[in-house]
Amino acid sequence: MEEFTLINKQRNRIKVFKPFEDISKPSPSINAMEISHGCVYKRSSKPVMKGSRVETIEDARKEYKQLLEEGWKILEKVFDCIISYLSNLILMGANNLFAKILDDPLLMYIY
Repeated sequence: MEEFTLINKQRNRIKVFKPFEDISKPSPSINAMEISHGCVYKRSSKPVMKGSRVETIEDARKEYKQLLEEGWKILEKVFDCIISYLSNLILMGANNLFAKILDDPLLMYIY
């Protein structure tokens, strides 16, 4: 199982669903999911995680499905998005690229 991250329509809240391993047992098994939630204050910084809880896999699936129905989106890996974004900007040309970097706080941070 892998980790899944959802972000709401306003792009200010996220939820991370990942397998929960109970290491207190002699043979650790995954029979639950950890659901972490946090806030996004600035797009150019990491989200602030506020808390987490452990749910059964069935309950976690229900919540995941409900969030998708409410309009939450699956968040791609951040670096993949940045690389794609920068690739598109490079196609615009060097002059436009530098102007865009100066206008975009995230790109200015990377630059």
